[in-house]
Amino acid sequence: APLEVGSRGAFLLTFVLSGIAGNAAFLHFGGCRYGLGASGGLCGLIGFELVSLLRNRKVREFRSVARSAFGLLVLGAVIPGVANSAHAGGLAAGVCVAMLAAR
Repeated sequence: APLEVGSRGAFLLTFVLSGIAGNAAFLHFGGCRYGLGASGGLCGLIGFELVSLLRNRKVREFRSVARSAFGLLVLGAVIPGVANSAHAGGLAAGVCVAMLAAR
């Protein structure tokens, strides 16, 4: 299955769609005119992993990844110049891709 957890298809699709969603969120909510990086796509992979861990009932691992994601968002909110809207948009897109892949 192309969207099976751990497959190349799931990795690539999640990264690309989350990157697009992160950039769209940055353009809509960011308040800046330019940005740089692939952090939205990387946060999307984190979101996909969170859903996968919950689906497989790996609670301890889920909590660890969730703490890291929360820390990333907090740091993004505290440090000036960080596109936190891109992080949040990518994370949300990764969760959505993982939920759709479950069907």
